[in-house]
Amino acid sequence: MTSPPFSHQLETEFQAYQDHIFGQIPYWNYLGLEAEVLSYFNTHWKDPYRVDDLFNKFAGIWNIYYQTRNFTLADIYWDLPLEYASKWEETRNERLHKGTPYYFRAMAAVSGGNIDRGFLFFHQA
Repeated sequence: MTSPPFSHQLETEFQAYQDHIFGQIPYWNYLGLEAEVLSYFNTHWKDPYRVDDLFNKFAGIWNIYYQTRNFTLADIYWDLPLEYASKWEETRNERLHKGTPYYFRAMAAVSGGNIDRGFLFFHQA
């Protein structure tokens, strides 16, 4: 089953985020991406597959860090998406499926040699 595309605004904000990470734009206003991610969660929070679609979008950037063996950045990269998820959960008093970011974070930690940190994240996944 194919998921509907993300909104144009979410795609635009995500592209700006990616451009900032890779140095193509020096300044990036995180509030736009945050608003779009929170809005996405508002619409799709009951469907773990749709929530996973969003986290998989973030995983594309993670994969670049991981493939270049920059395991520390691959680990801490998930701080922002998980911050957005936590913020949404706190304001809604609901839970989101967050297995994907914790799983990828765990892979990075273990690959970087931090087994305890990796197993903590695998457990959270």
